[in-house]
Amino acid sequence: MWLGNQLFMVVSDPAIVKDLLVTNGGIFSSRKEMFIKSQIVFAGRGITATPYNDRWRKHRRIASWWLNQRAVDTYTPILDREAKDLVRTLYEASKGGSVPVNPQVHAGRCSLNNITSITFGLRTDSIDHPPVGRALNLSREFMQVFPSVVLDDAVADDRINRNVTGPVSNLTDVVPLLQHNLNPLLRRARRLRDNLVETYGGMTKEIDEKVDGGVAVDDCLAKSMLEARERRI
Repeated sequence: MWLGNQLFMVVSDPAIVKDLLVTNGGIFSSRKEMFIKSQIVFAGRGITATPYNDRWRKHRRIASWWLNQRAVDTYTPILDREAKDLVRTLYEASKGGSVPVNPQVHAGRCSLNNITSITFGLRTDSIDHPPVGRALNLSREFMQVFPSVVLDDAVADDRINRNVTGPVSNLTDVVPLLQHNLNPLLRRARRLRDNLVETYGGMTKEIDEKVDGGVAVDDCLAKSMLEARERRI
């Protein structure tokens, strides 16, 4: 079936799916480089949103060091710690269950700590820690949940196209002409990219400066990526 200028094929036979994606995965398992998500927001560097190429293979090789079974088993203490901390903070925030509490920000901090502990060797100690608010706003913008705390100019840009990587942005892939006619959405996508670089790139830069300065840095994904960059693997 055709969607815009793209031809889609639906495969419903598991044997054929296995033949395409496993036996011939090098040919058929690549990803289409979506205009907004991949080219604008991730600037061609997102491992989940880029086509099969040398850069993707390099990123996958680095990520596999930290996502294989043996590595994942070592994360259990981190996951247990954050799960216990989540229960504790929910109990305290609800005053022992006597008052209602919105669990979203607490769950968001729990997820953020799991990610940043593994990736950067860092964690936040409360929901009031500035990185929590920044990370939640970035994820909401990316995941289509647009809160009232997002900058006013972002809302004013376009009150119809409320999701940077959702259905409206997908239209730019099936109707390429729209890539030149969605200026508000493009501005928001570029702002999201810049904010992601500033927030998470800043954490990586801090680790890089510590390593260059001879400061001890805990093992983490960012440190491995920086070392891999030096070795040009």
